[in-house]
Amino acid sequence: MKLSRLAVLTGSILLATSLPTLADDHEYAKWGAGYFEHYQASNDKPNTTQALDNGNGFGIEIGRQFSEHWAGRIEYTHQDISGIQPQFDQSGTRFGIDAMLLLDDSFLYIFGGVKNQNLDTTFKLVNVGIGKHWQIKGNWRVLTEVANYFDLDESYSDLGVKVGLAYNFGGSKVSSSRNEDSDNDGVYDRSDECPTTPAGQAVDRRGCSLDSDNDGVLNSEDQCPNTPRGTAVDAKGCALPKDSDGDGVYDTKDQCPNTPNGRRVDAVGCSVELDSDNDGVIDRLDRCPGTPESDKVDSNGCSIFTDKEVSIALNVQFANNSAEIDQPGHSDFVEFAAFLKRFPETQAEIAGHSSKAGAADYNLQLSQRRADAVKDLMVNRYGISASRLNAVGYGEERPLDNSGTAEAARKNRRIEAIVTANERVKETK
Repeated sequence: MKLSRLAVLTGSILLATSLPTLADDHEYAKWGAGYFEHYQASNDKPNTTQALDNGNGFGIEIGRQFSEHWAGRIEYTHQDISGIQPQFDQSGTRFGIDAMLLLDDSFLYIFGGVKNQNLDTTFKLVNVGIGKHWQIKGNWRVLTEVANYFDLDESYSDLGVKVGLAYNFGGSKVSSSRNEDSDNDGVYDRSDECPTTPAGQAVDRRGCSLDSDNDGVLNSEDQCPNTPRGTAVDAKGCALPKDSDGDGVYDTKDQCPNTPNGRRVDAVGCSVELDSDNDGVIDRLDRCPGTPESDKVDSNGCSIFTDKEVSIALNVQFANNSAEIDQPGHSDFVEFAAFLKRFPETQAEIAGHSSKAGAADYNLQLSQRRADAVKDLMVNRYGISASRLNAVGYGEERPLDNSGTAEAARKNRRIEAIVTANERVKETK
């Protein structure tokens, strides 16, 4: 009884929605389709001990569109559904009708209906779902759907997924009024923001004339349609005369095309103010008028300086068991002393070291004598203030090479000193 009432109600709705549009029926879709269905039965249907599982089926449907948004169909499906055990397998048919609400022009829809499923037992079902017809070629479409089936007498809930092929043998319009294109530009009036585009004019997706070169002037008005991107144009879409140095004289007339910004120029774009040192700052604004041309300058015409870290290292080797400096005039001493004089605010630690041969106490004293010898050389021969030098002996505590070879011992008998300073350096062009 419940199924009969729902069928009558659904049929009444389909009839009511179709009556106002029967005169225009030729404009709407009619179709027939064949499909394959995968069916997932409720896991307690018809009962927990003889439950059904997955199954497949195939069927046909016939449908028609009644109005812009409504359509209906009838379907017949043969089903083979497996049980949880082979002896519970069932086969049968499902027959019913659906009302379909069309959501857009591409035949995307939601639907609901009533079905009679005849397996070993008859089930009265109500279903809801969503589907779409995908146009592939001419009147052919691929049908896809997913739906839930609810039993009216029990709490069973089944799931079905369809894939099929449909043929549209009626009209193909969803709505003649919705698909009008008054200006024949290929964009329907409902989406056309420029509904009076002249015939033959290329348009964008909004139905408005294109601006192919993106200069802000529509093709219909653009007298220079291939202007390079980013070029400033006039109302006709043609490039404005260019003034690369911004001096107010167009490049076509500018005899001095690289005039610095802000400089007063004559009719041919050349500066009327002097810049004696050619640093880009005119004389009346130049606070450093004799700047070398190679220097980068600031807005006042003065050389730009940056701080740069500079350093120097001193490394001296000694003979075995000796604190005597063999070559006091060596270039390493000369350069080290010159660096200290160039940066008089710096100080240096002169670190003496020894090899591991001999007693540790003796080696510590030997390394101190070596450090003192280098300090005395810097003070007495090169004129460096003793207060800037700190001589420290580390003995054999900080070897460079622990291999124990003769070469390792030679490397470890040494003096090391590193001095670091900051120097202001001119930036050049």
